[in-house]
Amino acid sequence: MLELSGTCWRKLHSKKQTIPNRADMDFLIGLNDYSSWIPDKEKQPAFDYYSMAEVTSFSGIPKGMVIKELPASKYVVFHFRAESQDSLEPVADYIYKIWFPQSTCQLNESAKYDFAKYGEESDKEGKSQIEYWVPIL
Repeated sequence: MLELSGTCWRKLHSKKQTIPNRADMDFLIGLNDYSSWIPDKEKQPAFDYYSMAEVTSFSGIPKGMVIKELPASKYVVFHFRAESQDSLEPVADYIYKIWFPQSTCQLNESAKYDFAKYGEESDKEGKSQIEYWVPIL
């Protein structure tokens, strides 16, 4: 998975300047799409991964890029600093296994995705702002 996600990011970084209508030039997004996961058959969530940029319009999207439109939702957002190549598995484990069971928030299970927004600017330690967005009811 990490090698595949690295390939996705290299492709996005090489073409991000060609994406018109970017909504936020300071962040890129890593989307986990769980729509093909069958919970009864697989204990660990299976997902498709997309590296992407948020846009205000789909017009002019470069050839070879995929358009993903997320449905409107309410979100809980976790903010932290880390290196962009760090695994977010410990963050996701904390959110889904510890935070949600103790929270009054309810996961929106009909929204089959979550995503991380990665800050484009890094500090002297190589860490950038990361936001992990999870849909809730």
